[in-house]
Amino acid sequence: MSKKRNIEMIDWVDSSGPHGWNTPQKKHVELTINSVGWVTLESKRYVTLVAHIDDVYNNHHAEMTIPKCAIIKRRKLKK
Repeated sequence: MSKKRNIEMIDWVDSSGPHGWNTPQKKHVELTINSVGWVTLESKRYVTLVAHIDDVYNNHHAEMTIPKCAIIKRRKLKK
């Protein structure tokens, strides 16, 4: 892999809701998601992780862009 990228674990609060017609919910279940990957993009508002990067063409697979306002905890992992 030619570019040096950080591998990070990010814990974030997911947006969720029921599908289709439903009876109103009495309680919302908050989902915390734990994502791990290489940081490929970052701005003031979001961070993008990818799970797979090939070492020949630098193609990415399984990309996830997370809004920073949803991030609870973020930490770099050792390579």
